[in-house]
Amino acid sequence: MRQAFRPDLLILCLAVMLSVSSGCSKEPEETLLLGDWITMMTESAGIESAGSEVPYFLNVGSDSPYFTSVQAAVDWGILTADYPFDPEQKLDRRWTAFTLVRLAGLSASEESLPIRDIGSDPFRREIVTAAARGLMETDKNNCFHPDAVISVIEAEELLEQVLAYMDTCHAEGKTAEIKWNEDAEITAAEAKAFDKETMTAMFSKEEPLKPGQYVAITENGEESLYRIDGITEEEDGRKAFLEPAEAEELIEDLELENEFTVDFSQAEITDLFHNQIPAESSYVEPANIHLMSARPQTRSMTVNGYTVSYSVTAAGIRAGISRNMTDHEQLAAELELCRLKPVYRWKMHHGKVEEGYLRLDFTTLESLSFRSRHAQQKYGDLSQIAASDFPGTIRNLFRDEKTVMTVPLCEVKIPLPDIPMLYLDIVLQLKMHVTGRAELALSQDHKIGMEIHNQAMRTINEHDSRAEASIQADTGVTGNLLFGLNLQKLKLADVSAEAGAKANLSTVMHLYDSEGNHTVMQTDLPADYVGDMAEGNGNVLVCTDMNAHWVSNLILNSGGTLAGRLGFGKSVHLLDEKSGKLFPGKSTHIENGHFVDHCTRGSRVRKQDRQKPDADQLDLGGYSLILAPGETKTVSLKSLPEGYHASDIRYESLDPAIASVDAGGRVTGISEGSTIIRIFTDDGVYRMQCSVTVRNRKAE
Repeated sequence: MRQAFRPDLLILCLAVMLSVSSGCSKEPEETLLLGDWITMMTESAGIESAGSEVPYFLNVGSDSPYFTSVQAAVDWGILTADYPFDPEQKLDRRWTAFTLVRLAGLSASEESLPIRDIGSDPFRREIVTAAARGLMETDKNNCFHPDAVISVIEAEELLEQVLAYMDTCHAEGKTAEIKWNEDAEITAAEAKAFDKETMTAMFSKEEPLKPGQYVAITENGEESLYRIDGITEEEDGRKAFLEPAEAEELIEDLELENEFTVDFSQAEITDLFHNQIPAESSYVEPANIHLMSARPQTRSMTVNGYTVSYSVTAAGIRAGISRNMTDHEQLAAELELCRLKPVYRWKMHHGKVEEGYLRLDFTTLESLSFRSRHAQQKYGDLSQIAASDFPGTIRNLFRDEKTVMTVPLCEVKIPLPDIPMLYLDIVLQLKMHVTGRAELALSQDHKIGMEIHNQAMRTINEHDSRAEASIQADTGVTGNLLFGLNLQKLKLADVSAEAGAKANLSTVMHLYDSEGNHTVMQTDLPADYVGDMAEGNGNVLVCTDMNAHWVSNLILNSGGTLAGRLGFGKSVHLLDEKSGKLFPGKSTHIENGHFVDHCTRGSRVRKQDRQKPDADQLDLGGYSLILAPGETKTVSLKSLPEGYHASDIRYESLDPAIASVDAGGRVTGISEGSTIIRIFTDDGVYRMQCSVTVRNRKAE
């Protein structure tokens, strides 16, 4: 018998099915809009728009938040006007493959892979390329799922892989081909005299010179080309007015490709520091710069009291500056450049750069060391001075001693393989500043450079940095390096890099009067000086806050280079006090020379006035102790409240790992650091505290 239709049962079944379905479904992962993906790609790759103000897509106008990124993506070739682009579309696997393959400049594959679900997809070649190169995968049924939305995490991982490939690519071969412009007439005339300041040269009257010709002039053993702008007849010959020759005028076609590790022992090195060091400075270290063990070439000289030197091995070059000062004050700074490996690829046709790639892999080591004798030895002992008189006294005693220097060190010329006239030019410069005791040692691995593609440029910058520091003053050391890719005296491209670190310390004095009242005063005096002068004075405690950060800046293709004149110049500020913390995740507040999580200074605890008269109090003979590990000192009780005995007093260490205290008030140093000893009556009515600093005794 046929059953009657039961709509209530149908509704119940549907409800159950929906509840089961929703309970088993996976929460959608975070996804990207296509416009956000393009922004992420161009920013991560360092690609900028060529500057066209005409939108490539009518639906992404100049008022769109994606306009700049989309323009840059089209300039580079990531996007093309051949395919519609909707920035509000969710990023799927099809667009991911298409954009990543074109970002990397991979040749779209024609090979036939058994991918079952891409058919005549407009991005078929890029999808096949992504799969064939191992960037993206198909499932076990050989399906790519081009319409599947991709998660943010997976997209970021794929982009990271492609950028790593672009930033670490190698030369595919060794190519060195030059075709000079046949219309560029280079005369064989020899100049009798050359004045570089006025850019004029004198030739004999018999030389058949004319404007527009190029002439080779030898300077310091090197031949450079100049273009003749005009000629005047003089009594003693023909005077030519010259302009430096430019690469795009002389070179018809140029194709270069290679990579190699630089052998510095084969380099030509020129001093730059002669007569370029200031005569006055406050402190500088001895002439004992630690040179490399193998020294095929060393150079050292003294200029205005400074010893400047460098040493060279096949692996690198180390240069430094030092000076001995009076009163045992010394400063030394060094810059080492080593493990330099240039990778270059350059294609030029009819004065136009069709493809350019210059990457420099290298390591820099910078160090700065300033040592001075103890301030109390220099200025006297202020441990007994009243806290209220302390700031004015140290201000009057202090001599403003500061070293701020920029020293040009040397220029290194390295011939590149295959073409004798092609060379890499490197200029080393050291910059430092210091206001007090500091030691800073830095090691940084770099990959820097640029890539030109489709008349657009992107930057290459990757830095892996390590630091060791003992900082008690404002300090900084940076190495400035200028790398130039040159063809004769024609500079094709250059990269200027600044690498190092800076540390700024703010000094705060905590001043206590006889009643334990607390005054905070900030000073611009160096932290090490204030700390030394306050040593032993229990009524003056010193804190410092450190802001230490890496410094990393790039300038790509200055105006004097071919790439710079063609519009491929750029300045990049990479790391600063916000983005490049020297010690990320660590405390930056310093008390007694040790890092702590937060300031512990405050008003000292006094008796509870409501229970005892003002004159009745727990008083200490001293409010600070300085110990070495293993050393013991006793907290001195100057007076006890009426009715209390020594047996009624209790002692407690806030950090027994730094200093311990027994029932008799004997404090023993355990390990370096600072802590507080609490002293209180057993009924809790009276309380006091004593600061303890534990540190290794320095050899005097």
